[in-house]
Amino acid sequence: MVVDAELELRGVKRPVQLTGTITGPAADPWGGERLGIDLETEIDRTDFGVNWYAELPNGGPVAGNEVQLTAQLELVKEA
Repeated sequence: MVVDAELELRGVKRPVQLTGTITGPAADPWGGERLGIDLETEIDRTDFGVNWYAELPNGGPVAGNEVQLTAQLELVKEA
């Protein structure tokens, strides 16, 4: 599954494309129905104005520019 979305960080909006999977529907212990959605994407944090930089004591950056974002959703069907 592919989801086109708009991500806003620090007041900067950019289109992103998330990939993922849908699981279910499945019955829960209370007689309801649930659906699971797992999504992920990778962004360059500097595209959103997150430019903080520090080096580790032995050299190299504390954080890389490429950041992986993940979301795990569980949806419950209402009667």
